[in-house]
Amino acid sequence: MSSNSNNTGNPSACPVAPSERLEFRRITADDFGLVASTLQNAEVARIWTHEFSDGDVRAWIERRLTEYREPADGSTGYLLALRREDGAAVGQVGLLSEEILGRRLLCVGYVLAEPFRGMGYATEGARAMLDHAFRVLGAQSVCADIRPENLPSLAVADRLGMTRGESFVKHYRGRDLVHILCEITCEEYFEKFPANM
Repeated sequence: MSSNSNNTGNPSACPVAPSERLEFRRITADDFGLVASTLQNAEVARIWTHEFSDGDVRAWIERRLTEYREPADGSTGYLLALRREDGAAVGQVGLLSEEILGRRLLCVGYVLAEPFRGMGYATEGARAMLDHAFRVLGAQSVCADIRPENLPSLAVADRLGMTRGESFVKHYRGRDLVHILCEITCEEYFEKFPANM
C-alpha cells in the first residue's frame, strides 16, 4: 500500500493517523514560515553544520513536494507535525527512504521547532511514524541515522526501543559527517508497543 495513495483531492492530506497530541499533514508551497521555524535555529545549524538560508528553506520545501509526487516505497517524506489543541506547528517528522551502507532503508526523521523541544513531541511524532510503518505498511524494520553529538535525538531513538548499530559517514554539502545507525524490527516494536497509539 502506498503511503501517499488516495490523497489526490487534498494536496496536504496525510494517511498517518493522529497521535494523542499531534496530527500530521504534508508540507505545501505556502508553508515557508512554518518550515523556516523548524530549520532556522542554532541547534539545527549545529547538528546539520550550516545555517539554513531562506533559499535553503525553499529548496527543502521543493524536495518535499517532489517526494510527495514521486514517493519511494513506504516513504511519507517529511510532514508537518501540528499540535491538535491549537494547530501550532511543533516541527517536522516523517518516514524517509534512504540508501545507507549499500542498503535501501526506511528511516524515521524528526526536526522540532525550538519552543517545542523537551516536551516529548519528537518521541510521540516518531512513534506515530513507526506505528504507521509497522501496522499499516507492514515494514519489517525502521531505522534512524543520527549524529553522535545529537544526544536528544539519540534519546528519542532509545525511548522508541531502537538498537544503536554501526557508525557510517554521510556526505553532506561537501562534508563527511559521522552518523549512528539505529534500528528497530517489527517484532521488537510490537513487543514494546503491543497496542495501537
